[in-house]
Amino acid sequence: MPPTLTRRERIMRIHQNKDIDRPALKLWGAVPARRAFDQVYSPGAAQSSLYGPVTQLALETTDVFGQMGAEFNPWFGRLENEYIHEVREPCGIDNWYNLRRTVRTPLGDLTSLRRVSEVGEPGYTLEYLIKDADDLRKLLSTPYEPYPFDPKEYNDLDALVGDRGVAILGLPHPATQFAPACGSETLALLCMDEPELIEEAVELYRGRVAALLEDIIGHGLKPVYGIIGPEMLTPPLLNMEWFRRTVVEPNRALYARIKESGGYIWMHCHGKVANLLDDLIEIGVDVLNPLEPPKNGDIDMAGAIRKYGRRIGWEGNIEIQDLLLSTPEEVRFLMKECVDAGAPSGRFILCPSAGYMEYVYPTEHYINNLMLYLRYGLELVEAAKY
Repeated sequence: MPPTLTRRERIMRIHQNKDIDRPALKLWGAVPARRAFDQVYSPGAAQSSLYGPVTQLALETTDVFGQMGAEFNPWFGRLENEYIHEVREPCGIDNWYNLRRTVRTPLGDLTSLRRVSEVGEPGYTLEYLIKDADDLRKLLSTPYEPYPFDPKEYNDLDALVGDRGVAILGLPHPATQFAPACGSETLALLCMDEPELIEEAVELYRGRVAALLEDIIGHGLKPVYGIIGPEMLTPPLLNMEWFRRTVVEPNRALYARIKESGGYIWMHCHGKVANLLDDLIEIGVDVLNPLEPPKNGDIDMAGAIRKYGRRIGWEGNIEIQDLLLSTPEEVRFLMKECVDAGAPSGRFILCPSAGYMEYVYPTEHYINNLMLYLRYGLELVEAAKY
């Protein structure tokens, strides 16, 4: 058994598949504040203050994952302000407005409409940017000039987190640079009706992501890269063939380059991922999050670890809605069951399935369950020392 590790060492050794002292404990979204925009989960000061005790305890007790992304616009790059125009329109509902976006391309304009909350509640799309194959061709015709990568923000975050954890540097996923603009139905139909066009789009954005990666590597960084978005492309929306064509194969060379340069790969993918594990392990994913159990997901933690052991790092397996709605006794049961199943892997991070401040109006019950999660979670992982 290794000696007691710092929180940074513990997280890094999980990514490196090295022995650790005990499982890690994470509360997604708990990071040291840098600037006002860090409060992305709860922009209102009143709501944010309700989470204050939770945030403070999390920073004291958990293995901290600070997260940020490089400046990146996949369609125009640094030209985006010349071609993307947004207009805020009233929608007749208090604390909400419509955001109309016009994207000007050489082949014609594209438009979308989204309902947006003024207090940080989840919004929703009323009109997708890409409605058919011609719209996707318009998007692919745009001029592009990449943003240069500036390492200062990452280095500042890394220094701020310090030995409390690691700074995760977001790397865009090629297919999710256009998939959200399609919506699920249009994306699925385009894969069936216009497969060559979809592959053209994936390859275009893969090249832009690859250029960003080379820019990051050129600054001598060897971070843990955070990949978010493959869940938009997994079965049952797309079948396994298309999952491999839009996620596995486009990322194979990117992830090999990350490993070659000394970096690591943390991936976030909601939903049913049990049948995806072989592919994700093969292309080099080091830690997979959030490993949802049924009904949202299909991960039986004990069974998955019996099959795969420590071939991948396991992060999650606690649904956020259980912290929102379950009794304290139920939360304790789920947490103990989760740690008992995950700890034998030697690469386990206890974590809820979503950021804790994504709920703008938290109930007292939820706040109490978050505090329980932190206190009991620490007790469980310390009891599971190797």
